[in-house]
Amino acid sequence: MANFSTGDRVRKPKGDRRSTEISLVIRQTMEACILTHLMPRSQIDIFVQVLQADGGTRSACINAATLALADAGIPMRDLVTSCSAGYLNSTPLLDLNYVEDSAGGPDVTVGILPKLDKVTLLQMDAKLPMDIFENVMQLAIEGCKAIANYIREVFDVKACVASMVICSVLIFSSSDLYMENFLDSGIGRHCLLKSACTMSQNLY
Repeated sequence: MANFSTGDRVRKPKGDRRSTEISLVIRQTMEACILTHLMPRSQIDIFVQVLQADGGTRSACINAATLALADAGIPMRDLVTSCSAGYLNSTPLLDLNYVEDSAGGPDVTVGILPKLDKVTLLQMDAKLPMDIFENVMQLAIEGCKAIANYIREVFDVKACVASMVICSVLIFSSSDLYMENFLDSGIGRHCLLKSACTMSQNLY
């Protein structure tokens, strides 16, 4: 975490407790979803720099790490998404900010594999009655699913644009015979479908 990431402008020693805790949480959460057996004798380093901490730091770091790994093409069982929820003034709250988190109420951080419907991370900073805990945890899970849907939408748009670019390059740089064979293939039809999808989204 950067020295200026919080309201307290205090120089943090190297390896401070907060940064060490977040690093351990990220490592354990990512190890549960990365298909390491597909990459033998490989090392994956994840570096996260928090520039502004306004609550939900652990969840934000996990979501950022998931985006980075997916963008880098690292094979994973599913996209790990994380969200926090709390209980303040007898009301469950989703994604507490710094002021709400500093109030000292219970804070539940959840990480899930959305498609597999599996919880990979569960942390709670204070005690809660079981019935209230279940409501707060369910709220955090719903937040995780909403984040997962948004991430998938972003990657779908990116895939559409990439497919359209590839198809355009092939159209303008290939011979007629090659293009005829390409368009008859499954990849060619997929490119055209993605291109049409992207263009229709731009038009409407």
